[in-house]
Amino acid sequence: MKNHTTSIKYGIITGIFLIGYFYLLGTLGYVKSPAYSLFNSLICALGIFMAISEKSQTAHFNPKIGFKTGIRTGLIATVIFTIFFGFYAKNQDGFMTALSDQIGFISLNYFLLLVIVAAGGVISVYAVTFIIMKAFNKSWSVEN
Repeated sequence: MKNHTTSIKYGIITGIFLIGYFYLLGTLGYVKSPAYSLFNSLICALGIFMAISEKSQTAHFNPKIGFKTGIRTGLIATVIFTIFFGFYAKNQDGFMTALSDQIGFISLNYFLLLVIVAAGGVISVYAVTFIIMKAFNKSWSVEN
């Protein structure tokens, strides 16, 4: 469990920032537009980068440890946000109908919406972690 403290800490912080961003969108009236969820990836990227940065300060850091840290951090944040989103969608009148109208080509039910939110989070976590780990890998070039 001690090895996972960095992931847990930054996963919770990232989840809170995702909830805060969603709440801000709700306050401004933009929560029913799925296009704004693209910024969730940027928030996740920042949290994952911070977690991997902290982990890279250890003596035994390698790309495998960094990748695992990034994935764990992002998955914790995704679970926290998906749970919050589930409560929000369940308790907000007209939210599901407005999202179905925005998307247009599919009729959403509660379970499908949660699966889409969770799957989108997991996919973006893997992509973001892969991209960020490129910055932490040592160069393969040989200097003369």
